[in-house]
Amino acid sequence: MNNLSFLRIFRLLFITFFVGFLLSAFAAYAGDAWYKTSWGMTPKEVADLIPEAAPSGGLRIPEFDIGGTIYSIDFKYDNKEGLNSVYLFNSKEPYACFLQLRKAFKIKYGKPIVVDTSKGASAFKEQIYEWCLKNTMITLTYSEMDNEKPDGTHWLFIICHVLYKSRKVDDKF
Repeated sequence: MNNLSFLRIFRLLFITFFVGFLLSAFAAYAGDAWYKTSWGMTPKEVADLIPEAAPSGGLRIPEFDIGGTIYSIDFKYDNKEGLNSVYLFNSKEPYACFLQLRKAFKIKYGKPIVVDTSKGASAFKEQIYEWCLKNTMITLTYSEMDNEKPDGTHWLFIICHVLYKSRKVDDKF
């Protein structure tokens, strides 16, 4: 076996492992929310389950490593129903993050619903993909906003984020 064949096999194994890791970290199974959490959990239950969420009382994880990419994670709760959404975002490597997640989600969940893929000349560009699972709606968004300040300088905001949202039985998707 020559070095070129070895490198191809190694690259294939690495990519397979990386995509598998991403999919397991972003898993949303029937009845479950993001990662190890379940819909309806209290902040204390989330904090007990995920040690990184404990300092905030189960409300936030400022830095969480998933496949070598750092995400900030916010947990949202409803007083009656507990955990109802999980919001992950990355602003350091947004486009690479978006491409990785879109590919991983397509493999895991199939063809998405394309909500918006604005590519116009406007100052705001956004790509939104959604996957509708039995109990979870996953929305992957990539956003760019270029804003010119009065002094002529530009302010550029770019972010990749994922929203896991609980679905009710009567939701129509």
